[in-house]
Amino acid sequence: MAKEKSKKIKNQDSEEELREIIKKAIEDGNSLPKDIHREDIVEGTVVKIDRGGIIVDIKAKAEGIVPPSEVLPEELNMMKVGDKIMVYVLSNEDNNGTLTLSVKRTQQLRKWLELEKAKKEESFVECVISDVNSGGALVDIGGIPGFIPTSQLDPARLYKLFGDQPVNKVTFMRELPKHLTKLIGEKLNAKIIEINREQGRVILSEKLAISEQSVKEREKTLKRVKVGDILSAVVTAVTPIGLFVNAEGLEGLVHISEISWDKVENPADFHKPGDKVKVMLIGMDSEGKRIAYSIKRLQKDPWEDAVKKFKVGQIVEGVVTKVVDYGAFVKIGSGLNGLIHISELSDDLVLNPNEVVKVGQKVRVGILSISPEERHLGLTLRESVISGKRKVKNVKAAAKAK
Repeated sequence: MAKEKSKKIKNQDSEEELREIIKKAIEDGNSLPKDIHREDIVEGTVVKIDRGGIIVDIKAKAEGIVPPSEVLPEELNMMKVGDKIMVYVLSNEDNNGTLTLSVKRTQQLRKWLELEKAKKEESFVECVISDVNSGGALVDIGGIPGFIPTSQLDPARLYKLFGDQPVNKVTFMRELPKHLTKLIGEKLNAKIIEINREQGRVILSEKLAISEQSVKEREKTLKRVKVGDILSAVVTAVTPIGLFVNAEGLEGLVHISEISWDKVENPADFHKPGDKVKVMLIGMDSEGKRIAYSIKRLQKDPWEDAVKKFKVGQIVEGVVTKVVDYGAFVKIGSGLNGLIHISELSDDLVLNPNEVVKVGQKVRVGILSISPEERHLGLTLRESVISGKRKVKNVKAAAKAK
């Protein structure tokens, strides 16, 4: 309600400026004839409407004509002879003594005044993306054309264009121009960073609008949140150390260790910029400058089920996720990974684990140890255990001996 009221006040201010411009033209409407000049705004009376345009009496030496291209179709349909209208003088009298007028331009001038006021007050304007090119987005601002460079568009909006396709920075910059057409028709708020009425130039930034909104949202969120709260967030960047997210105005990090209960090698395998996620606030300094979030803590800890579901000596199926010098890691459930030590890869001596298993290979393994406290799962690939010829016993003591 307050926003609408503010909008009305701004419109009223623009109308006051417009009235000042046209005041001189209409306060002495009965004097004949008037000296009319290009770019004047005057009041006139509709004399005739036909396919050639609208004939208007503006109390000048000659009547003026509004070409069909200078009036909106919906306004033309509502217009009738005798109506009083405001017109903008496009050109001085031609050889026939006729003035060319515009109805559109009076509205455009008012819109220009509103935009200049928005630039001065650093307020937002609403735009609709009408077209795109390699440099950015062409927008319509209530009838006035504007431009938002690609660098000034919301990165989250741009990353969404790639859908579920994994994308790094190089691919993003190379492929972005092909995806920009998907933006046509989208509405957005932006701030004016440059305006020149004479050149018909308006440059805007969506980033600045979002940044200002985020600051206000951040202050509001900081007052109410505490550690343990669950917030809605958007991934803003993916890095080797984790995910940067904006949670209701609070920018923070989901460390790589807090992304999933599964072993995370590359955060980009789990999320991309623009993804919407739920996060738990797990750490924050007194000023809210350093904020830590977790995604995995909102998921069930697989170790809770592991203790109930698995037991030492059990044979289970898994998939090799990583091979290292000292053995191989195997995933045997959602978020549950175990290690086959190099000494447990075979009943024979193994010098190179890569000669025994490969990443992605499905294997049947025996469980040697389960340690919820250490979150450690010891596995074996020895045939003597898998076949049941050798029983697993006293494993913890053996593990400690190693």
